[in-house]
Amino acid sequence: MSNPSFDQAQAFEHSIVTHGNVRITVLTARLFRIEYSSVKKFEDRPTQVVWNRQFPEVQMEINKTDNSLEITTSVLKLRFLNTMSKPLPSNLIITEINEEFIWHPNKKDADNLKGTVRTLDEADGKISLEDGLISRAGWSVIDDSKSLIFTQEGWIEPRKKQKFDVYFFGYGIEYQECLNDYFKLSGNVPMLPRWILGNWWSRYWEYSQKGVEQLVKEFKEQDIPLSIFIIDMDWHITDVKNYWKNPEHREKVSKKIIPPIHDGWTGFTWNEDLFPNYKELLEFLKEQNVRTALNLHPATGIYPHEIQYSKISNRLGRDPKTCKAIEFDIANQKFAKAYFEEILHPYQKDGIDFWWIDWQQGKKAKLKGLDPLWWLNHLHFEDLSIDPERRPFVFSRWGGLGNHRYPIGFSGDTYITWRSLAFQPHFTSTAANVGYFWWSHDIGGHMGGSEDAELYTRWIQFGCFSPILRLHSTKNPFIEKLPWMFDDETFAITKSVLQLRHQLIPYIYSIAWLSFAKNIPLCQPMYYRYPSNESSYSFIDQYFFGTELLVAPIISPMEPTIGLSRKEIWLPDGQWFDFNTGECIEGDKVHVSYYFKNEIPIFAKAGAIIPISHYYHESHISNPELIQLLVFPGSDNQFILYEDDGTTQKYLSGDNAQTEINLTSSQDSVSLEICATKGDVSTLPKKRKFEIVIKGITKPKTIQCELDENKKEIKWTFDEKTRTLSLEPTLLRPNQKLLCQIIQSSGIINQESGIEEKLYALLRSMQIPHNLKSDLHKIRDKLITDVYILSDSLKIFSNLPKNIDSSHNYDTVIKLIAFAYILSAVQPKLLEVSELKNMLGKTPENELKRLVENFSLLYSGSANMKDIFPLTTPQLQAIIETLTQQPLEFQ
Repeated sequence: MSNPSFDQAQAFEHSIVTHGNVRITVLTARLFRIEYSSVKKFEDRPTQVVWNRQFPEVQMEINKTDNSLEITTSVLKLRFLNTMSKPLPSNLIITEINEEFIWHPNKKDADNLKGTVRTLDEADGKISLEDGLISRAGWSVIDDSKSLIFTQEGWIEPRKKQKFDVYFFGYGIEYQECLNDYFKLSGNVPMLPRWILGNWWSRYWEYSQKGVEQLVKEFKEQDIPLSIFIIDMDWHITDVKNYWKNPEHREKVSKKIIPPIHDGWTGFTWNEDLFPNYKELLEFLKEQNVRTALNLHPATGIYPHEIQYSKISNRLGRDPKTCKAIEFDIANQKFAKAYFEEILHPYQKDGIDFWWIDWQQGKKAKLKGLDPLWWLNHLHFEDLSIDPERRPFVFSRWGGLGNHRYPIGFSGDTYITWRSLAFQPHFTSTAANVGYFWWSHDIGGHMGGSEDAELYTRWIQFGCFSPILRLHSTKNPFIEKLPWMFDDETFAITKSVLQLRHQLIPYIYSIAWLSFAKNIPLCQPMYYRYPSNESSYSFIDQYFFGTELLVAPIISPMEPTIGLSRKEIWLPDGQWFDFNTGECIEGDKVHVSYYFKNEIPIFAKAGAIIPISHYYHESHISNPELIQLLVFPGSDNQFILYEDDGTTQKYLSGDNAQTEINLTSSQDSVSLEICATKGDVSTLPKKRKFEIVIKGITKPKTIQCELDENKKEIKWTFDEKTRTLSLEPTLLRPNQKLLCQIIQSSGIINQESGIEEKLYALLRSMQIPHNLKSDLHKIRDKLITDVYILSDSLKIFSNLPKNIDSSHNYDTVIKLIAFAYILSAVQPKLLEVSELKNMLGKTPENELKRLVENFSLLYSGSANMKDIFPLTTPQLQAIIETLTQQPLEFQ
């Protein structure tokens, strides 16, 4: 739906209560519309934000006196004490029935969980966000009083002096319900084309036609899938001054006229010096299964050097011979129509798939109250929706409430810093609070900073588990974003992540359908599912990625002396599985883990079902022939694999295929059922195979499979190290059903903790002497069972007097204690705890030095100071946290 329906905008009579100058529309038991008009004229047309007011009837009690009104639903009570006067804190009060909250006009929401913001341009870390619809106060408000009104012709106009039009949401902690009713009020998040979920490449750069073709070929040669190539502003003529210096161009206008020029950001004519045959380029990209977009900065207007200038001048009744610039006036319906039909449509016919609307020119237009960005987003989406074979979306900045109908968001030009990366997971998931599910960031950062392979790697890992993975940067020859231009390790890691992104498309696309059909965000804040748990509000840089996964991206650099990245992760109640290793982890606590550069903290819920594509190159353009089902035991679950043609608007009429996958899990067995596909199966591969991979289990005793209730023998393998059972791919026609039951009488879930492997990996990574690593590994069983040996030393770290004589090196003392305690653990009789405490005291500098030398002698048999390498505080902390899985803080 690209334009609102006037019929649906008119509320049902059963929802409306009018008294005096006030009209209340009871949309749900938790959602009120409150209007005030001194002339008793109310608005029933759709607004920029609100398109539908036809909600089912709500049970309510209405009490009226001469000038007061009281409305009570099962949840809320509204009291208007003087319905002839405008709403004021003194005469309008809404309370929750159990008095969990009280609201009145002008009340500030100090507990709002925020929404999103127009842009992250020039952000270097955290910035302030606008209020969202979700608040711990239990209520939120949309003030629609200044929102423009849609006309029957699909245009917009100002209101008729209505000064108060507010929507009150009183949903408490029912956050998803609040979101559901907001979407019913304002419209759904549309289904996106399948191909936008793959890897994007864009760069602010003067690419040539051959340069684009060569780069696309390089992606293929490097075995990195590519879905979209965006050509930034240099696709068009940018040097307007130099253009008119060309005698051939100057002859086009009268010698008496000096053609106007501008700074080059706006442009609509291909630069033939760089792109001698752009249609040939678009055809090449199409052959490579790569979609493309062009960057638009339209604000400057249309100048006489543009190839469309004469046609648009004639349509607007101007004389093109005057060579006067045509103002960009998107609020003018005649201009907007000419702009789309004469400039954009021909390029779309040539093969441009979508537009990057790079609007940065403010919030004012000739129509009072209109934000040009909001209107550009709407008009572009509406224009693309005209063609039923094209699934519309725009790539633009957030234009305010209602813009969830026009995804995708371009978040802007951030700095290349850890601070920028650290803010983006929170920023992305919090946008769900205004229904804006599809943000696209400049993965790797846009500008500034310095070359940092680790930061680049972690940013791509986050990008893999964000709505859109788009590599981008500014025009600086020393900023590199191509994976193969980094060192071998970085290239190998980022390449595998970019491949993984394409493998995940069947899962992400299924969630995209849930976003459209059931308002489920792809990146969902923790508090949506656990609103009563305080931790869900504290761990803001982790989020649910779809219905099955929890992701906690690494957003800080590794500890140099450990060689790993530390991450505190809150896992909610229940069982969780490490997505990669299959290790079962108990929830309802904060876990601390250390991660290598190639590892991403991803966790699957008990019972998770994740469909992925075995082959990653074609997954963005077609439904894959081989679907791999990643399954985790521990709970019953159902997942719907959603598929359609991926490009058209037929999904709006129900043309899709849905394959129901059911998991039944008990203590001793796992049963997986792949049901017959329902719906339109014409877009599915004729020889579709399913490969079942169950992670986190023990080696099964028996496996029984049935195909359409007939016994089916399926070969299988089991990997002890990764706790993974793999059943060979099985051909399954859409009308067939496959049932597999895995049985292990001694318990199906593999309960091995994996601590020993983690400790070994940690010690290997640490920058400490080999002998110390070896000794610690020898006593690993003692360390695992007697962690107090190490934790006691932490207590001493915290309690050590800070008033030690200034001549002493405090850091050396800390290291000494750690070293002493490790020695005590390796050779317990070397040093008693009490003796160590006595030795520390107020030891003079020379005694402290002698103490260090003595430890060196004890440990290595040499007094050479170069042999002394005590554990640093982070190293000791890493060991203890690895063994205990508890976060530790030094005072």
